[in-house]
Amino acid sequence: MKELMVFKNLDDYAKWLEAVQEPSEKPVMIDDGWKISIDLMTSCKKWKTAIRRLARAVADSKLLYDWLMETVMESCVNGCFKDIDGWQVYGADNKALRKLYGCYGWGVEQVDEDRWYIYLNLSGVWADYNPKAYSGKEA
Repeated sequence: MKELMVFKNLDDYAKWLEAVQEPSEKPVMIDDGWKISIDLMTSCKKWKTAIRRLARAVADSKLLYDWLMETVMESCVNGCFKDIDGWQVYGADNKALRKLYGCYGWGVEQVDEDRWYIYLNLSGVWADYNPKAYSGKEA
């Protein structure tokens, strides 16, 4: 497994992605202090292998490892390959709760016969960060 690429914000990640000539199978993490996003595009025959590869890349983080090996793996074993589209854990209309507590989303997608894309997005309390002070204004 290639070493985890870590970025402090989405802009740095976008610049790196733009500079890459050919997509690699490097696991990527963006951690801005409120949101953590990890993902991996990998070639393998089974989704379990793909999840394990990403989990190994983030094994230094018990939080991320447990999300992948317990929540994501168990859900996939039971036939559920995605939970929450994007960051909408409280629903698209409840921006105040999302801003205060954060949210999560994950998915395991088969891109083609031998290629899988795994992602996990956590923010706020889901990422073990303290809730932001709520100003009463929606984001």
